[in-house]
Amino acid sequence: MGKRLLYVDNRVKYVLSHRIPWLEGARRAGFDVHVTTLTAGDGSRIEDVGFPYHRISEKSRSNNPLNEFQLILRLCALYRRLQPDIVHNITLRSILYGGLVSLLVRKPAIVNGVTGLGYLFAADDPKVQVLRKSVLWALWTLRQGRNQAYLFQNPDDERLFQQNGIAESTNSVLIKGSGVDTEQFDQRPEPLGTPVVLFPARMLWQKGVQEFVDAARIIHRNGQDARFVMVGDTDADNPAGVSAEQLEQWEDEGVIEWWGYQESMAVVFAQSHIVCLPSKYREGVPKVLIEAASCGRPIVTTDMPGCREIVQDGENGILVSPGDGQSVAKAIIRLLEDEELRQKMGKQGRALVLKEFAVEHVVERTVEVYRDLL
Repeated sequence: MGKRLLYVDNRVKYVLSHRIPWLEGARRAGFDVHVTTLTAGDGSRIEDVGFPYHRISEKSRSNNPLNEFQLILRLCALYRRLQPDIVHNITLRSILYGGLVSLLVRKPAIVNGVTGLGYLFAADDPKVQVLRKSVLWALWTLRQGRNQAYLFQNPDDERLFQQNGIAESTNSVLIKGSGVDTEQFDQRPEPLGTPVVLFPARMLWQKGVQEFVDAARIIHRNGQDARFVMVGDTDADNPAGVSAEQLEQWEDEGVIEWWGYQESMAVVFAQSHIVCLPSKYREGVPKVLIEAASCGRPIVTTDMPGCREIVQDGENGILVSPGDGQSVAKAIIRLLEDEELRQKMGKQGRALVLKEFAVEHVVERTVEVYRDLL
């Protein structure tokens, strides 16, 4: 049996949508791979692809400190039972809880995957600023020193952690994005008919839902022929979630089409002409944008950490200011009116993904980090 590796992620669905190639790559490299999540979920599909899933949470994410403390204790018990050689924490919550547990048990090698800093590190609200400072202080306090590595998906996050003394240049590794299967997400020609502008994301206000809807209204008023399609789940557990009722209201008005969650995003991208994600979030590198570029679709997104890693402005897409529906509309109109530009940007996006974002590159570099720590 090889060295034991424990993945600690936030939700089962993120393991299934983003991490399976990582798990398979680690298994091929000889690791004994185990998985747990901090939020309750059906882990049977993880087990179906051959990875033991350890359920430690009985609830959705809770704001009750007692529930979270009990979750940390169960994570601690899992560490003691499994005795992992490496723990790979993914998301800030996992990094914080894993850091606490590592103070209590035999310290394995630690890999902390920073997959974006979200609304907490993008908003200017005074309460959010206080919470942000508290999180940074906690991360600094729990830093482990030797035998620990930080994986960053964009240089902005890497710089922030180093400036705050949480990570150092010697234990920071930049691996852009979660990777994409370039054979599954292959380049296909544009479909015939009315151009489709696609918004692929969870239905969160910070993902730029309002700006996308505003842009759709502007373009409809201008008489431009286009369909605006939103694909993704609502998130009832998230206070920033857009309700199904609101989405259905916009759909009834004829502003957008909401297709809900779709299992095969490669098929969805093949039906689109332009992909738009006007996020106000601090993303890692949005996987949907890597997939869109792999499928040869031009992208409209914001000049935000993570988003700008996959879009080279004017080359494979257009960067706009966050929170500006007018700028989003202007960029979309430019692409709607210029089929040749869409084709050119799509080809350049595909080339960029093949060079920097293919999943095999991401997996190979991640496994290298594991081996270096051991």
